[in-house]
Amino acid sequence: MLDDRALWQYSIYVRRAMTDTMPLNWILPLRQIFDHEILFIEQGKIELFTEGAKYVAEENDLVLLPPYIPHTFRAVGEKPLVQPHLHLDFTYREDAREVYIPFEKITDPKKFSLFRENEFAKWDLPYVIKFASPHQSQPILKLIHEIITTNMENSLVSVLKTKILVLNLFTNIIAATYGKNDFPNRNRSLFVSAQLMMEKQLSSTLDLKAIADALGYSKNHLCALYKKQFGITMVRQYEKLKLQKALDYLSQSQLGITEIAETLGFGYVGDFTRFVKRMIGLSPTQYRRSLDLPPQRL
Repeated sequence: MLDDRALWQYSIYVRRAMTDTMPLNWILPLRQIFDHEILFIEQGKIELFTEGAKYVAEENDLVLLPPYIPHTFRAVGEKPLVQPHLHLDFTYREDAREVYIPFEKITDPKKFSLFRENEFAKWDLPYVIKFASPHQSQPILKLIHEIITTNMENSLVSVLKTKILVLNLFTNIIAATYGKNDFPNRNRSLFVSAQLMMEKQLSSTLDLKAIADALGYSKNHLCALYKKQFGITMVRQYEKLKLQKALDYLSQSQLGITEIAETLGFGYVGDFTRFVKRMIGLSPTQYRRSLDLPPQRL
C-alpha cells in the first residue's frame, strides 16, 4: 500500500513559483499544460471549467491543475484574484528545461512527448480542495509562499530546500484530503498498483487477467472499478502509456522504428505504425520528421 514514504521517491523540479494578481472578470484561455500546477486562492474567487464540469474555488481553497487535461477559469466575485501558484514536475526528466507554460491547447505533435504523467490522479486528488478550517489551509499557504521565496534564490542550498518544501507541501495536501489515518485508502493503493503493473507490461502486451489476479479481483470487476474512478478504460490508459513511451523513444533515442516496435512488444513494425497513426494522426516516421531530428535508423 502506498503511504507517505512514496512521496520521497519523487525528484521535484519547480518550473515556476510566483504570486499573480488578476483583475475581476479576468479569463484564463482554454489551455493544456505539460506539468502540474498547484494554485492557492489567497483572495477572490474563480470558476474553473474542465472535463465538462464547473468547479468554484473561493478564498482559502486549493486548485490542482494536472497535465494534458484542457481547462479554463475566470475570476469572479467582488475582489481581485490573488493566486500564489507553482508549476512543477514530480519526476525530473532531461527535457525539463524545454517545457514552458502554455496558454492554448497543444496541437503540435512534436510537443506531445512533453506531457508529464498525472501524479494528482495517482493520488485521486480533486481539482478543488476545500479545507475544513484555517488550521488546515494556512500552513499550506505559508508553505507555498516559502517555496516562492526560496525558489527565487540562486543556490544549491535553495534548490534542495525547495524540493523538501514541495514534498512537505504535497504531504500536507494529501493529509488534508484523506485525513491522517486514511493515507491513502484501499482503492487508492489498488489503482496505483494497477497502473504500475500496466507500466511493467509496456514492453509486451496488456494482460488484464494477470493484473486482476495479482490484485485479487476478477478482470471485469477491476476494469469496472477503474472506469468508474477515472472515466477511462484500462485498455485506453495502457494505450496512452504505450504511446507516451513510443514518443519518448522517437524523440529522445537513436533507435530505429523497427527497434522501437520490438522494444514495445509489437510483433510487426506495421502494427506499431498503425498504432501511432491511430493515436496521433501521424506515422512514427512522420512524427520524427516533424521534430526536425537527424535521420535515424529505420
